[in-house]
Amino acid sequence: MADSKLDEVLDAIAFRLLSSVARVKREFNLSFFTFNIDYLPATLSTFTSGSFIVQNDSAFVIVETNYIATLATDNLTPVTAVTIPAPATTFVVSHENAPFLVNIVDSGSGRQFSNIDTHIDNWFGSAERPFFWPVPQVLDPNSNVTMRVQNLNAVNYNLRCAFVGYKVFGNVQAFKARKAI
Repeated sequence: MADSKLDEVLDAIAFRLLSSVARVKREFNLSFFTFNIDYLPATLSTFTSGSFIVQNDSAFVIVETNYIATLATDNLTPVTAVTIPAPATTFVVSHENAPFLVNIVDSGSGRQFSNIDTHIDNWFGSAERPFFWPVPQVLDPNSNVTMRVQNLNAVNYNLRCAFVGYKVFGNVQAFKARKAI
């Protein structure tokens, strides 16, 4: 990761802990990590929830997110190759108009990341072009991140979502102490 992105991660941790970047550098070690939530399959119009738990031994900083959707029937055909027939027209689903709404909640802080279910492309990019979060998001140790998905299309997809960032090891008591303030 470029130094400027790493600086943003360190700044986000320092801000979360009401601390200095120098102290964060002394007390914490960052380890690249990816949390995944899979929806196998995401079925038509159904709300499906998935989650991941940030372990108690570390915090986690989300830096980027990406997803891939494939047909549930073969788990190979990407969403960009799917054509949906409709009366008198054809609708080609592409990565830019994938038919999913999502809502993400962090139970560690009680924070919802949007007020309503939002199109997936507002939160996730592709592996080739990930969505970089404008501000890295720090998740406290023992947080449970839940994401609800609704498939708006008449085709079942396997949807795989990745939250890419850093586990933050070291003085995890500092996160617990901050919550007590």
